[in-house]
Amino acid sequence: MSVDVDRIQRNLQRLIALNEYCYPYASDTIISVFAHMVATDEKDNGLGPFADILFAALSDLADLASVENPVPAIVTAFLGGLVNSYKVPPSPAALLQAFSRVFDRHTATSQQINADLAAIAADVSGNLDRSFEVPAGLLPNPFAKTTITVADLASVEFPDVNSQPFIDAGSAYVRGFRRGLTRQQLPAVGGYAIGGVCAGVCDAVLSPCPYCGPTAGEYGAAS
Repeated sequence: MSVDVDRIQRNLQRLIALNEYCYPYASDTIISVFAHMVATDEKDNGLGPFADILFAALSDLADLASVENPVPAIVTAFLGGLVNSYKVPPSPAALLQAFSRVFDRHTATSQQINADLAAIAADVSGNLDRSFEVPAGLLPNPFAKTTITVADLASVEFPDVNSQPFIDAGSAYVRGFRRGLTRQQLPAVGGYAIGGVCAGVCDAVLSPCPYCGPTAGEYGAAS
């Protein structure tokens, strides 16, 4: 059975564009989150923990998927699988170094993602069978899968750059990025246990919430 190589290449280019679209907003999020905490961004959280922040971002993106529109789930599975591969030796050399800030690790990871997507796009035919392991729990149940291949990108057409679905995907990603970063950094502030849920938008446990502010709503019971 023939595979639509041109569609795969288009989709890879759109993944690159989505990563580039999200990068400045996620970078601003890092600055914003730390600005509302007594902690400062002066320590690298490491390859694995930072990947968990990206998985939170992608999880929110995946929640946009529906039976009628499975594209967000495919985007999430592929990007999540790619990022997950960085945790398996041999990891990219550019990500093994210690960075001085979470901000810098985010920049390096974003650059690595684009470089890898571009390399695959440059030789789609030679990478059709390349597969990535999708992190458990990353996708909603109807779309759950353990692996995804480059060839799977031919199954759907990703949204055009700067179309409304593209922007919605970016917004969901950045929202999840903020949630993942906030939840991960709260223990570093001291005295807070992850489990309470903000009734605003960030799912944080610190009151007042470092993102929503003191007027965003009351905190729910710990889960």
